[in-house]
Amino acid sequence: MVATQAATCPATLQDGDELYHVNALASLGPFTTQWNDGSSTYTYKVDPCDTIASCGGDTNQAGCQVNTDAAKSKGMGKSATAVYGFDVPGGLGWNAIYTDGTPCHDGTPRSFRLTVLCDKSVTGTPVLEFDGETSHCHYEMVLRSGGEGACPADSPSPSPLPADCTTFSPEGHPDVVYEPHLLNLPGEEAYHATSEIGHYMFDLDVCGPVTCAGGDELKPVGVCQYDIDASRAFSLGTVESASFEAFDDATAGYRITYSNGEQCHDGTSRKTILAVYCSPSTVEPVLTFVAETAHCEYLFSLKANIGACPSQAPPPPPPPPPTATCPSKIVDSDAHGEFWYSPSKLASIPPFTTTATDPNSDLTYTYTLSVCHPLSHMCGDGDDYTAVCQAHDDIQFALGSSRLVYAQPMQPARSGYMLQYGGGSKCHDNTARSTRVYVMCDPTATTPELVFGGETSHCQYEFTLTAAEACPDGPPSPPAATCSDAHLPSQLAGGLVYNFHSLLTSSAEVTAYLGASQYDFEVNVCGAVDCPKRHDLSVDAGACQSWDSHGHMRGLGDVASARIVELPGNDGYTVTYTGGDSCADGTQRATIITVECMPNPDQRLHL
Repeated sequence: MVATQAATCPATLQDGDELYHVNALASLGPFTTQWNDGSSTYTYKVDPCDTIASCGGDTNQAGCQVNTDAAKSKGMGKSATAVYGFDVPGGLGWNAIYTDGTPCHDGTPRSFRLTVLCDKSVTGTPVLEFDGETSHCHYEMVLRSGGEGACPADSPSPSPLPADCTTFSPEGHPDVVYEPHLLNLPGEEAYHATSEIGHYMFDLDVCGPVTCAGGDELKPVGVCQYDIDASRAFSLGTVESASFEAFDDATAGYRITYSNGEQCHDGTSRKTILAVYCSPSTVEPVLTFVAETAHCEYLFSLKANIGACPSQAPPPPPPPPPTATCPSKIVDSDAHGEFWYSPSKLASIPPFTTTATDPNSDLTYTYTLSVCHPLSHMCGDGDDYTAVCQAHDDIQFALGSSRLVYAQPMQPARSGYMLQYGGGSKCHDNTARSTRVYVMCDPTATTPELVFGGETSHCQYEFTLTAAEACPDGPPSPPAATCSDAHLPSQLAGGLVYNFHSLLTSSAEVTAYLGASQYDFEVNVCGAVDCPKRHDLSVDAGACQSWDSHGHMRGLGDVASARIVELPGNDGYTVTYTGGDSCADGTQRATIITVECMPNPDQRLHL
């Protein structure tokens, strides 16, 4: 659930099926209570739907602390900063956090959280309670009421879902049947994406609503954009407006167009195009924000299997069966021969630990991971085989079992392998938690390092474990040249060398399409390309991606990182760039350029 911000008291707040008429409190405030700390008596005034008439001369405060003995007033937080949410432990209700109050003696602005609890035992005027100064200059207030502003009312009946949400067939292909409703997430769950340009987050559901402060409760929002800097939310299209159209390849997927979103400054209604791609090998759906392709028109891609692939399509091949324990070897090969990874090298090391803070709740979690071996302690409701554990105080959840492990090598070759653990504790919708661990080879690492990557999809967690023990065994990879070398000696044709510097003065360009979006790529061999609008200007980009009329660009790798390796058959080589601009999940972009020997009089580069 993403909290929303409003400058004034909202008329309603909706948490799933629960609708709160917040403005029912508008005529009842301000609410007051007193508290004595042993030396002074304080009066607290709070109004969730209006400002306090006067608080030390400030008329913008939603809460005011009055030292009754000294007759001094301090603002606790301004009305316009309210951020609403539903983190109400043990009952029905909602809360709001207010900031930018009168500074404390050290300059820290005061703030407070108001928790509005539905308490049917309170039959008259709502009762305000002071719950303490829980951290420096931050106050907790509780408002109990049995009335409509604190207790949920019956939700209005939303508009019906489009008929195509259930099933639809592409025109001219009656034997191909899509079932978009299978991509609908339960309850308030939503697919999430972020934009690398600007501080934006997006929530989206297929054939179902998402919570969005810019929406209409009678016309549920299908796509919501959050402006993190301005703390605002915008509807990018309603559920009822959704229209469906298959791709030209009728079995490859379809587009969903959401319209009637919140208006832009010129009156244009925001609109969303979601390209749903059939990807039989995808275990969990993956949502990606692509671009704002036109004025107030937004493009996303969603890769999935169930719900994205038609019923006519053959079933995907089953993944390798989970093993009772990790395999002794994870075998892979490249053009230079077979090699393998040995997870047992990491199994003999004590469990790895890392911490991460949830940006929505500010709760800090500790994660413990054991590679291919059960943890030595119990974890929540997990069994004796739990391999991954999440803990906050006394609350623990098993995120995967060592008895249910799937392993596969990663690309590029020799970079590491992935372990996927299943069989963790059940989420609220009965889905078993699972974990993916990307085990990365770093021969220079002195000690393994575990990093939490986030809850990347519903009840699925990701980590990166970097270690020298993750590097492969077997025949070594062929020697690589760098851009500082004069040439690349051939290992397959004695006495011959590749003069890759002869390509330095040229570059190659190509155009590719993803759905309705056009992308342009430019690459060079050991030389920088013109990529002035990339994020990281501290390195020379050996490859560049650009798109749309705004000239958005991303550097796809640092020239200084180049590794040049001969292809089998002495007919060319590959140039690998790493260290490019970061993706949304923090992974740095990388590029592999295959340079093939094609003897002919045409010396131009082709990509």
